[in-house]
Amino acid sequence: MEELDDYCGTWRIVKCLALPQSSESTGIEGTEFTLDESGDVTWNVPEDTEPMPFFNCETYELYSSNPHYLRFFGTFVGHVIEFQVDRPKDDTIQLTYEGWCILQCERVLNVNSKQFQSTPYSFLCALVEGYFSDLTIYASNGKEFKVHKTILKLGNSAIDWDESPCPLSSLPEDVLYTILHYLYSECLPDPLDDETAKSCVAATNDLPGFEGFKEICHLYLKNNALLDQILTLVEEIHSSGDRIIDFFSGKSDALSCSSTSSDSDDDVNFANDPSILRYIIIQALRESAVGYRIL
Repeated sequence: MEELDDYCGTWRIVKCLALPQSSESTGIEGTEFTLDESGDVTWNVPEDTEPMPFFNCETYELYSSNPHYLRFFGTFVGHVIEFQVDRPKDDTIQLTYEGWCILQCERVLNVNSKQFQSTPYSFLCALVEGYFSDLTIYASNGKEFKVHKTILKLGNSAIDWDESPCPLSSLPEDVLYTILHYLYSECLPDPLDDETAKSCVAATNDLPGFEGFKEICHLYLKNNALLDQILTLVEEIHSSGDRIIDFFSGKSDALSCSSTSSDSDDDVNFANDPSILRYIIIQALRESAVGYRIL
């Protein structure tokens, strides 16, 4: 049911590529189709659009195999069109009819869709667009940020946003954007590098009302440091495992050094030499102990 919910809703065809591979569109871009939970499909086709056989389909079925398949059914027996479904990214699907065409589709959100209702409300669009702004803050490089005093006061009421110049003026662009992003959305932007997060903490140290912002920056830096530590430990464990494999495959330099001078062959036959076999087992146990200690 969760997989069906992922596909239910309205989709817009943004590009239709004819096969064999072609960069030319076929003229059905802008067509929208709606998949409802009852299995019905409805089409909204713009005028003067080239007719396609699947425009006459009225029902559909989703096959949750690997890969997924979306099968459209027409009004008469035998009218079946099957597309392979790929999800290159969120809110997009690619429908491929082998040997015919590829439909690249984007989800159309409306106020009644589950995806729209589950999307958290944010003021970020106001920051990005800058419409109806009543204050302009300049970064150190001259970059303008058109902002809204009402939203800034909601994010931090301890700052006098009517003060001139603004307390956030002349900060580096990435630092200023990160602070404004937090004031408009109560979260940090993604991606965000550690140096910018540290600079944000330093820039707001003497400003009131940014305790929550500094706390989330410190948490972000702590989590990043923990992630780096985990990755380092995993690399060390993999290195120990690789060395164990080298010992038993006879590729280790240490194993070569331990072999007697009478061994002229490149491949050490440790099965017939108890001393080498003993050395291999000891080294393997040592590497295993190192890996266990890391865990």
